[in-house]
Amino acid sequence: MFDTPIAKFIIIIFIVCAACSNHTDLVEDALESAGSNRSELESVLEHYSDEPMKLQAAQFLIGNMPGHYSYADTIGINRYYRAMDSLLNIMQGHDVLTTKSAIDSLSMIYVTLDKTLVQDVETITADFLIANIDSAFSKWRNTPWGKHLTFEEFCETLLPYKTEELQPFDNWRMYMPKSFPLDEGFRDCDQIKESPLKAAFSVHECLKSKLDPVAITDPVPLPVYSLLVKAKIPYGVCEDYASIATSAMRSHGIPLYNDFTPQWGYRNRLGHSWNVLLHNNGQYIHFVGGMMPPNELHKPDDRMAKAFRHTYARNMEIEQLINTEPFVPKTFQSQFIKDVTSQYAVCSDVEIAVGDIDTQYAYLAIFSDANYWHPVDFAKINNGKAIFHNVGRRCAYLPVYYNAFGEMKAISNPFSIEFDGNIKQLTTTNHEKFSIILKRKYPALEYVYEVAPRIVGGEFQYADHEDFSDAITGYTITDGAPITHEALLPINLGQHQYWRYIQNSPFTFCNIAEIAFYEPGATTPTYGKVLGTDGFCGFNAHMTKEKVFDGDILTAFDAPIDHGAWVGMDFSKPISIERICYTGRGDGNSIEAGDTYELFYWYNGEWASLGRQTATGINLVYNDVPKGALYLLRDLTKGQDERPFTYENGRQVWW
Repeated sequence: MFDTPIAKFIIIIFIVCAACSNHTDLVEDALESAGSNRSELESVLEHYSDEPMKLQAAQFLIGNMPGHYSYADTIGINRYYRAMDSLLNIMQGHDVLTTKSAIDSLSMIYVTLDKTLVQDVETITADFLIANIDSAFSKWRNTPWGKHLTFEEFCETLLPYKTEELQPFDNWRMYMPKSFPLDEGFRDCDQIKESPLKAAFSVHECLKSKLDPVAITDPVPLPVYSLLVKAKIPYGVCEDYASIATSAMRSHGIPLYNDFTPQWGYRNRLGHSWNVLLHNNGQYIHFVGGMMPPNELHKPDDRMAKAFRHTYARNMEIEQLINTEPFVPKTFQSQFIKDVTSQYAVCSDVEIAVGDIDTQYAYLAIFSDANYWHPVDFAKINNGKAIFHNVGRRCAYLPVYYNAFGEMKAISNPFSIEFDGNIKQLTTTNHEKFSIILKRKYPALEYVYEVAPRIVGGEFQYADHEDFSDAITGYTITDGAPITHEALLPINLGQHQYWRYIQNSPFTFCNIAEIAFYEPGATTPTYGKVLGTDGFCGFNAHMTKEKVFDGDILTAFDAPIDHGAWVGMDFSKPISIERICYTGRGDGNSIEAGDTYELFYWYNGEWASLGRQTATGINLVYNDVPKGALYLLRDLTKGQDERPFTYENGRQVWW
């Protein structure tokens, strides 16, 4: 009996009216918080008294408004934004680094501005809020991209009056569609004419062409939250581009969420932010507008420990955490997020016995660097236990809490969650010892494998003429693993003045980071005059043949031709070469001779040292190592990348 459109409409109106019949407690609390601005909010509610659905939307915005902030000194901050806008117009056409220097200089002039914050509920005007609600409803009802949204989904995608905290109250819904127009050419195709995905891709392409994103993590001294200005800055991080894309697409009526992970489960000091399109087939499509398109898989191979969604609505569990604990990690200092990990990963619930600690909350932390474990989840302690829900598998976690001094302390040993959901304790009794061979201090990520195997097929040749007209191949590389390799040469090769590495395989550009030639019995390499192909590829003026012998595996040769280039040495006299150590182009995290390393293992709540070694070859060997623990190798000479690992079946397994 309720199948007709009219009947369904009557039911919807009845439900909405019931919900709107009285102001909720949240709205009453917000009106109290508004102080002298209360009349502005009451005007909005009165304005929609005859429009039940818009009234409910207004109640949603007002009821969740406490905790959303803006700058109190709008005159000063707007002066800064105008100055930055003028500068960016002047700097168009300049290179990124020059523009960045100018931006930083201008920003430092204004960095002393009064940055006092005030709650939106105390300053927002009725006219602004009404215009925002009417515009959002117009997009919802009159464009095809969001017609599939439920009211709840509409409230968290199209309705909010800003997409990030401290964004000014301006007419972004008007200027963003003009700045990043939607090409609706695909509307001529009946199959896809109402596709939110096609609409999102169209805006993404516009964002990409106009933003030309360059990833630079060094922030502007005084952050820019004006969308109009931020979109002109020619560099940024994923969070910046996700925010710009969200506002641009929402202004067209395209429903987007903003999601993030505070810390990847496999990388140091790195989280990520991205956009989520709610497609009309119910799928969530992940991308970063302007950077990574919505028609490709988004980071499918990165280990997800926890994922959260920025919301406009308040998360009461986090609000209780904030109001209860004197020390709260940065991720959970905002109550406007919710856990969405189950949308990204196979998850498990984890129960931790916390014992007798003086706090009401416990956390799960992911390794960030040797001095910090990054909390990515929280749980309230009940009866000496903390239960964490929807925890991503194939990651290693450390249960932690904060003591009365705000210091993070381990509750128990680290553990990993295996593919099958089993919990594996990463601990040792110190009774059983074994030996380990270490080849790297950090996992080889995908970008390394894009260049490291370019050494495969490369040849080490010797000759008696400088032009290598009589060259003979003494060794051919067959292994492209991203580690330092050692080539042991036959003893009957004789003595020769000229030695080189040549790579004839297409699209390899003679990429190699380091070569060391060793005479028989030598522990230090022999050097001579550098020979080889002159020049470099593209704009890589720093990647010449000399870099192969500079003692730094972070530098490499990038030849001007894709194959047939070479690099070698004139030793000034014939010599015998017994072995050659070489490293392909990569990330500099393989073992490097001459560097001093220190191995640690996790024991009794901290990293305990297993001693230091100065590398003399392509790997490190440690004996009498406690078995079954979580280990960490640090290069004390240089570099920052390091990642914990276990040692299984004779190899390092990274966490």
